[in-house]
This record gives sequence, C-alpha cells and structure tokens, in this order.
Amino acid sequence: MPSRILSEGFNIDPGTYSDIYCKLRYYIPYTARTLSSTFIALASIDRFASSSQQPKIRKFSQLKIAYIVIIIATMFCLLIFVHVLLYFNIELSLDEYNRLLPSCYAQKGFYRIFADFFYLTCYTLIPPFIMIIFSILIVRNVFNLRRQLDPATTTAMCHLHRKDRQLIIMLIFQVVSIVITTLPHAIQKLYSTYTANMLKSSLTLAQENFLLQLVRSISFINHSCSFYIFTLSGQTFRNEFYRIINKCGAFKIKLPLQRPSSNY
Repeated sequence: MPSRILSEGFNIDPGTYSDIYCKLRYYIPYTARTLSSTFIALASIDRFASSSQQPKIRKFSQLKIAYIVIIIATMFCLLIFVHVLLYFNIELSLDEYNRLLPSCYAQKGFYRIFADFFYLTCYTLIPPFIMIIFSILIVRNVFNLRRQLDPATTTAMCHLHRKDRQLIIMLIFQVVSIVITTLPHAIQKLYSTYTANMLKSSLTLAQENFLLQLVRSISFINHSCSFYIFTLSGQTFRNEFYRIINKCGAFKIKLPLQRPSSNY
C-alpha cells in the first residue's frame, strides 16, 4: 500500500528506478494475495470436513493436518511465482496521455499474456471456485445434520454444533465478500490482456486507467474486511474479541444489560 500511495498519489514510483524493487513489488503481493485466498479456500475444505457425517472425512479436520497443508501451500505459492523474479522488469510504455514513460511490469509479448492469465487463474478464479463449491457442500451438510439431529443429544454436543454453525456462517460471508471483490479485477485483467495490442485514444486510456485503479482498490477490500465480517456475523468471534481486550487490560467492555420487558 505505501508503494501504491507513492506511485498513484504523488507520482513517485520506486519501481521505475530499481529493477530489484520492481520484481519484489509484484512477487510479494502476488504470493501474499494468492496465499490469502488459498487459505480461505482451505478453510472451506476444513469446515466441509468438520461438518461431514462420515467419520473418515471428519478426520481430515485436524490441527496437525492443517499445519502440514499450510506449509505445503506456502511453499507451493512461493515457487509458482518465481517466474515473476525473472521476467518482470522496467520497460518503456505509453501512459493515458500517450507519453512514453518507464513502467514496471511483465515483459511484453507472450509472457505478459501468460503472467496475466496465470495470476488471474491462481488468485481470482481457482480459490473462489473452490470456496463456492465447498460452501454449497457445507450448507448441505448443515441441513442434513439438522434433519438427523437426535433430540437426546447432550448439551455439550449441541454447543459444539452451534459453534460450528457460527464459524460456517462467518466463512460463507467471507467467501461471498471474496467473490464480489475479486471478480471485477478478473474481468479487468481479461479485458486488458485481450486489448493490449489495440490502438487506443487518450480518452480510452484514461478511462481504462480509472477502471484499473477502481477494481484494484476494490480488490484491496478483500484483504482488509475479514475482521469486520467476522465481528458482524459471528458471536463467537465477538466474544473472543471482548475476552482478549479485557485480558490485555487496555480497557473493559461492558455489554449492555437487558432491560426488563414493559407492558407499555
């Protein structure tokens, strides 16, 4: 974000002066943003396993398995974007005013098309697709669990199911948020890739630049709204948040007392 603020707000872009900074400027966000969506997709799979009625599937929802998968996913994302460190560099390109200026991006030609589609696939297509599929399966598992819930179930089990349902609701809200915030970026990427070799007027270039800044800002919302989504949709998260703040002793949060009912 500081890099974007300097380049877009003050026209100071370190990526046009340092080739190493240019490469890292894309490699780090590409891997971090892809990992962010990948972890939510993996959380969807974990919630599906925990809500399944089959014991063999529920066994996959374990901390030790989660740790292993996190390490594998992190190493995988770090490796698949290594090509960014090799083929992203500083080149001269036209801006929205048809001025030839240095810019930091992928090498022109086939690789630029490949890089756009690769990032589009890894960040805005595959993870949301996995989230949608497993969210549907989670909802189906919850409905099946409600139908077959034994009235004689213990209080502890009821509490466990209630907590799982809250986590599932929080996850579904975040999945919807991710799909909404990443889909415009995906559409813009496709349009930019297919029209890269077309001659465009200054007005068209300015409009496309505005659209790029807009969808990029919307995509940043995806990585900054999780706390607010969890706070609004999950009572379990709110209670834990209150407990942590009270434990730290910074200040005490007192929940409002329920007023007695009135006949008036």
